[in-house]
Amino acid sequence: MVREIVLKAVGRWLVVLFALALLTGCTTTRYEHVQYPCPPRPVLPTISASELETLSDEAYASLVRRDAALISYARLLEVNCEHAEN
Repeated sequence: MVREIVLKAVGRWLVVLFALALLTGCTTTRYEHVQYPCPPRPVLPTISASELETLSDEAYASLVRRDAALISYARLLEVNCEHAEN
């Protein structure tokens, strides 16, 4: 009688330990790197000098800084795309 009770208790603990081992077992996280092609560079509209004459000096300077930042960012993206493709 005592032996049966002990076997049932041990059996229950084994089932619990087995379930925990399955839940927290030897899983691994696998990351896959997906490469996307570089998008084509957009064609920017040109602005004539006569259109820029109406801008204040501050607005013109801001426009030049904005264009330089966009071009720099586009070049950085292109370098990263070229590096990922090789």
